[in-house]
Amino acid sequence: MARLSVHQEPQHATDVMPPHLAASRAEPLHAPLTPSDSANSADTWTAGSNDHRLRVVTAMPPVLSSAEDAHPAPTASFFICHTMRCGSTLLCDALSSTGVAGSAEEYFPERLPDGSPLVRTGAALKDPDTWVSDWTSTPFEECLDRALRSGTTPNGVFASKVKWPNLAYLGELLEELPEGSILSLSEHLASAFPNLRYVWVTRRDKVRQAVSLAKARQSTQWKELSAQPQRSHAADYNFLVVDVALRGIVQEECLWEEFFTRAGITPFTVVYEDLVRNYESTIRRLLDDLRIGLPSEYVFPAPRLRKQSDAESEEWVERYYRDVRSNRTWHAVRNLPALFIKRRLRQTYVLPRLRTPVDRLRARGRRADVR
Repeated sequence: MARLSVHQEPQHATDVMPPHLAASRAEPLHAPLTPSDSANSADTWTAGSNDHRLRVVTAMPPVLSSAEDAHPAPTASFFICHTMRCGSTLLCDALSSTGVAGSAEEYFPERLPDGSPLVRTGAALKDPDTWVSDWTSTPFEECLDRALRSGTTPNGVFASKVKWPNLAYLGELLEELPEGSILSLSEHLASAFPNLRYVWVTRRDKVRQAVSLAKARQSTQWKELSAQPQRSHAADYNFLVVDVALRGIVQEECLWEEFFTRAGITPFTVVYEDLVRNYESTIRRLLDDLRIGLPSEYVFPAPRLRKQSDAESEEWVERYYRDVRSNRTWHAVRNLPALFIKRRLRQTYVLPRLRTPVDRLRARGRRADVR
């Protein structure tokens, strides 16, 4: 795991903004609204003097003179903090569909064992050459500015999905700025992202989350749209693979919890099971907490994403629980041969772990040469 910070502090926008929201812009709240403010804006909430949440103010939008103007510098921002397969994509898709809650993608890289940045993000998939070259050869400030503009909706709200390794990578780069020796990780982030808020996405059923992650890694099918034909998720059950996925999820959640606790941050929590059961009301409560307003008549479109769990997923869950109840150590040993025999397990589990120590040795060699 990458180091945390100097002070050791521990995750598809629509192409056109909805017409009824096109005249909205976001402003940070630093002081209570006056009576005249409230009278002039029907979509404005009151807030205390220390409230840094957003209010949406009805106003005529500026004339956009260029592509850069269409993605303004943000005046407010929030991170969607997550672990893999916790429902963050479903949440981001719903928020992006509003046109006023940022364009959440995973804009920031993570550090590989060999020291190089891995740009495994939606933004990189859309424009891989630009994003990869940016983070490896372009000054950090320019990369950050590009990410901020890409993830900002015309009303000035920036949103990004962030896994723990992404946050650790950002911390390393922010430490290299002039103030790096005196600021903590949370303070660095607050200085780089205006009026930053945190949204924490989690999942109660961690075993089902681990099963989903293990299957997705083998099938490489990370999401499906409801409008597309359903595909098969070819994958092989293996106790070790599911168990390692589960332990990784729990470890990363612990790092997030430690970061929030040390920084004194209380994120808005979205639970996957509640999001699925109460889709629209959960999104509306989140937007209300962020002080991002929607007209009362706004209708959320149906979710575009199809649920990928199936009967096979349930079978895997039951098999994992049976294996745990009987003898975890015995099943771990018994499953070892299958990791090398079955191609999908070998490619997604064994080979990446064999490469890790080699990459670390190469990174140390390069650092020694520099010295």
